[in-house]
Amino acid sequence: MIRFLILLIFGLKLFEVKSQIILGHELNLDVYKPYTEFGKIYKENNEDVKSSTNSTRLYYSFNIKENNSFGLGMTYMNKSMFIKDKIKGISVIEYNSVEEPIDTLFFYSNFDLDIKSHSLGFYFDYSKPLFEKSKTSGFVGSNSSVFVYENTRGRYIDKENMLQSIDQEYVQFVPSNENSFLNTKKGFFISTVNVSVYYRQTFQFADNFSLAARISLGTNLYSDWDQFKKYAWLGVGLEMGFGKVKQIGGKE
Repeated sequence: MIRFLILLIFGLKLFEVKSQIILGHELNLDVYKPYTEFGKIYKENNEDVKSSTNSTRLYYSFNIKENNSFGLGMTYMNKSMFIKDKIKGISVIEYNSVEEPIDTLFFYSNFDLDIKSHSLGFYFDYSKPLFEKSKTSGFVGSNSSVFVYENTRGRYIDKENMLQSIDQEYVQFVPSNENSFLNTKKGFFISTVNVSVYYRQTFQFADNFSLAARISLGTNLYSDWDQFKKYAWLGVGLEMGFGKVKQIGGKE
């Protein structure tokens, strides 16, 4: 895929197609995120669950017809989820020599669960102009992102330092600050497929540099996260364009 992108960019430059390399960043504000039955476990007896998503994309955009543009490139997405007081303590059952329960010990503490995800994927973009002036232009468009690699790590945060107060023989039962295997995943697989529509206001500061503000409305077609399978967001972000090229005949 990367070799194909390089060859495509080289070919478009050779034929003087109007094009730009665009770097953009976007913050997603959740407007709809219902929890699945499994995800509701995270909210039992606790409503303090916070999550956030932001993404960065680097793609090559080129004109295809009447200043309509198509773009393709790579994208990175960072997701985080923070659950306050996910665990409020642990219980330990003691057994006698014939493995009969004889006592139950309770150790109280508060553990937050912090989950962070890093994903990489392919980005596809299509836009068309609403209006074009010498220094500013308005575009509407749509895009999709297919994430094929994800590294998710979850860890418990012991806020009251149970390790210092619990009997040494029970230390092994304390939730670890290291990665939690129940909330950890790493590898190449299709983890998320997103689509969105957007409006972009572009300001051309120089022949080879532009800055754009972008607002979008998006949803996911697929997600491997167990907590919420379907959600929608409002995206706000900025884009920088580099390397504007004139078409044959000098017209931009």
